[in-house]
Amino acid sequence: MQQAPMTQASSSPELRHRFKDGLGYKLSRAAKVVQSAGDQVFKPLGLTRLSWTVLASICFDGFDAPGSIARHIGIERTAVSRILRQMEEDGLIERQNNQEDGRGYRFRLSDTGAELCAIVPERLASAMAPLHAKLTASQLRHLTQLLDLLSQSDAPVWRSANG
Repeated sequence: MQQAPMTQASSSPELRHRFKDGLGYKLSRAAKVVQSAGDQVFKPLGLTRLSWTVLASICFDGFDAPGSIARHIGIERTAVSRILRQMEEDGLIERQNNQEDGRGYRFRLSDTGAELCAIVPERLASAMAPLHAKLTASQLRHLTQLLDLLSQSDAPVWRSANG
């Protein structure tokens, strides 16, 4: 099998350097570092980053329907439905018929889910402390504000091309 010849762009140290200086690269790299710290908390508790995000959306933000959870956390509804099914099997949440229209479901925390909501935030804060310590309080606040600004979008970024 013949390899494609290197183009000037792929062989140029200057262009490779600019790639690593790019916003997308830096955001992805920082996200991986933050996710890794979170995984140290989630994994021993039988959670994933996404299952915790769904659980926290129910517990702290009051969302209880798959569609509203999906919109709130920015992922597709089908992914949320899979996560909810697994969380129900794991005993973290309980499904209830939607009394408003009878077609859908609402979810509420089980006792186990509520217990996790009571312990995860403190453990997560401890895991994130070394990362936060790299920044002053002002820098952390400013970074959070900038990320909020970049996250604003008129179009739902979590939808696939199929809708």
